[in-house]
Amino acid sequence: MKFRRRQPIISLSPYQRKWTIIARVIRKWNVRQVIGPRGIKRYLKLVLLDEESDIDVTMFDEVIDKMSSTLEKGKVYYISNGSIIDDADYRYRTIPCPYQMRITLNTKVEEVAIGSADIQDNLYRFANFENLQQYINATYLLDAIDVVLDVKELHPIRTKKGEQTAKRELEFYTIKAWITRINFENSLWYNACKHCYRKAVKLDNNTHACRHCNLDSVDTTLRYRVNIEVQDSQRSAWLTLFNDEASQIFGRSANELNEILHKENGDELLDIFISGIIWKQHLFIIRGRQSIYENSRIQGLTVVASKPVDFIEEMQFMLHEITLRSAAPSGMGGCIMPDTPSMERPMERPIGISRDSMHKRRATGGKKKAWRKKRKYELGRQAANTKLSSNKTVRRVRVRGGNVKWRALRLDTGNYSWGSEAVTRKTRLLDVVYNASNNELVRTQTLVKSAIVQVDVAPFKQWYLQHYGIDIGRKKKAAAKKETTECLYILVRLVIKLDFRNYLANKKFEKEADGTTTEEAKKSKHVLRKLEKRQEGHKLDPHIEEQFSSGRLLACISSRPGQCGRADGYILEGKELEFYMKKLQRKKGKGGAGAAA
Repeated sequence: MKFRRRQPIISLSPYQRKWTIIARVIRKWNVRQVIGPRGIKRYLKLVLLDEESDIDVTMFDEVIDKMSSTLEKGKVYYISNGSIIDDADYRYRTIPCPYQMRITLNTKVEEVAIGSADIQDNLYRFANFENLQQYINATYLLDAIDVVLDVKELHPIRTKKGEQTAKRELEFYTIKAWITRINFENSLWYNACKHCYRKAVKLDNNTHACRHCNLDSVDTTLRYRVNIEVQDSQRSAWLTLFNDEASQIFGRSANELNEILHKENGDELLDIFISGIIWKQHLFIIRGRQSIYENSRIQGLTVVASKPVDFIEEMQFMLHEITLRSAAPSGMGGCIMPDTPSMERPMERPIGISRDSMHKRRATGGKKKAWRKKRKYELGRQAANTKLSSNKTVRRVRVRGGNVKWRALRLDTGNYSWGSEAVTRKTRLLDVVYNASNNELVRTQTLVKSAIVQVDVAPFKQWYLQHYGIDIGRKKKAAAKKETTECLYILVRLVIKLDFRNYLANKKFEKEADGTTTEEAKKSKHVLRKLEKRQEGHKLDPHIEEQFSSGRLLACISSRPGQCGRADGYILEGKELEFYMKKLQRKKGKGGAGAAA
């Protein structure tokens, strides 16, 4: 039998006519009958599983006679040309697959002899106890791995019907939470009978009666009944504390607290006392009980026992859990396996902003394989948006592992290297002129990595003058020098009768205008030889020389200002400089054309 190229079960949809799958029969029920308007109808249900997912399969009447003996539990088959339906009744499914396969007389089935070991024998969907609320009224089955912590003794009791049965105290759950609020709308205590500790009823003659003891006058004592609100890292809940548990948390009996309240400054003392209880972390053993109030069910939570958190004991418990999880097999990933994402429910992912698409399903419901790690641009990190400003502002940011990042909000200086000359100088940033990703970053003067900026030429100009003895970027003034010399002779004739000081001052002025100073002329022969040797064979790029004349150099930012708090980079040279000069020229041409239009 020839089959088309096989495809996974998860990619099947009602809009496909021809398909082929390889799957294992992991579950097979007996043939059942149902009586409908058209008479008695037989049906048989199966569950098929491949490497990724499973699907419910149904066959009826004559198809059962043909295929029932062929499809055996535990074997792997080629199956093709069945029908996929999406209007099946979800009340009778056992898996979360949204579709159902129906085997017809045209369906082809053939057993696989080689390669069947690649398909697992079963597919588990483990659920944590803390997530069980999500599956209330679910129409499919779940799996769980449980550990029995404690089994208590059975105690026989007698029911209302007179029958004897076993009773066992059940521990519902244990939580660790902070006490956030105490309800003062109702009284914190009640008058209780000293014999049975039940609530006593106050009579008109200032006496109390106990209905349980059937006494009209009993001695009373105060006992706690307190409602407190507790909160953990996810949500909050209201708990009820009775006398023993409340006395343990408050550290005083109800009678002692009542005496404090009736003092002159009782309200202030009570506030001080309550402030020492709020925001303290405790371990609570909770018991839930449902009651009906105004035709609605109410879940009541009562504290059975409590104790303050012992942080040393908690650390030892956490170390023990880490040891168990690290020693667990790699396939389990710890003591309890996480939920397996299903087609009906979106894949559970860590909380946070994300821009990746690997977690999204295809239009057919297929799941994408995470074949690579998330890229940096897919992390959805908020941009620092470092601005070019003289008001330097750098923030210290704490990150994972106790490390620190420096987030620059405003910068105007940086260290820039001149690669061909092997020199680095700190200089001012003057302008942001180009950004390959977004022109809006140029308009808003935002400093990011790989942005093209203009930096001040002065530090490099001073270094070049000191290193080569050439005042680069200065305009030639030979003609101006000749005219100045002729004017000087005329000036000497006119000022012969003037004060000699004025003459020297004018002489100094002419020398400064000529661009030469006395200090520059006083260079030793050793320095002059060194400068001449450096100038031999040295040639400056014309584009760089042109930028020195303008007072601004094009540079590229190579650091990440939002991560390290610095806008450092390098001076553009060679092919890279020509490339960005063409980009800027083209950008300038577009701006001129838009303005002309």
